Amino acid sequence: MTKITVVKKISRTEFELVEIDEVEDVLYVCVYDGILHFQTQEGQFKQISTLEEQQRYAEKLGYVKVERGYLVNMAKAVSYDPKHHLIDFGEGVRKVPVSKPFRSNVPESIYLRESQVLFNILNGLS
Repeated sequence: MTKITVVKKISRTEFELVEIDEVEDVLYVCVYDGILHFQTQEGQFKQISTLEEQQRYAEKLGYVKVERGYLVNMAKAVSYDPKHHLIDFGEGVRKVPVSKPFRSNVPESIYLRESQVLFNILNGLS
């Protein structure tokens, strides 16, 4: 069984995320307006295509909204700079800004990671 998460439209502004089985449930797949649509006996579903839809899905996986247009996997963040409001993912990766309305979404545990990394380096643990 290969389950995929898709969008079920309830109304013009409301939706829910549901799982369907690609092999057992899907009758056919088509592209409309650049978006995949999955036809089943229960109706038509579409792929996740907006940030709002992706956010609802990603929150179940531990992602957090930190800026308009940004969802961050906090488990992969190295540190958070509260002075400049930037999340760091390590060397070679662009830092992600955190806007004022979303600063409370940044878990306190991430503030500690920078000092933990420095401690490990100073003590030859990494």
